[in-house]
Amino acid sequence: GGSLVYSWSKIGGDGEVVFSNQDAAATMASFSQPGIYNLQLNVFDGELYSNDTLIVTVIPENQSPVVNAGLDQTITLPGNALLY
Repeated sequence: GGSLVYSWSKIGGDGEVVFSNQDAAATMASFSQPGIYNLQLNVFDGELYSNDTLIVTVIPENQSPVVNAGLDQTITLPGNALLY
């Protein structure tokens, strides 16, 4: 065989994937949305072809938690309020 030719591709996943250099053995990938992506690296040496796949799970960025302090209350002193 000759020199190696590389090619990255997305073969599964809901969002878009952009490779910084899809023709390099090592590259960076950016994902458009959270989800599970199946990526494939193809290699060709002029005679023989091979590939391998990997799964990347993209989780959403950290978001503020949702909170509910309960209903408003009116109490008479001396008294207690149950907070939940």
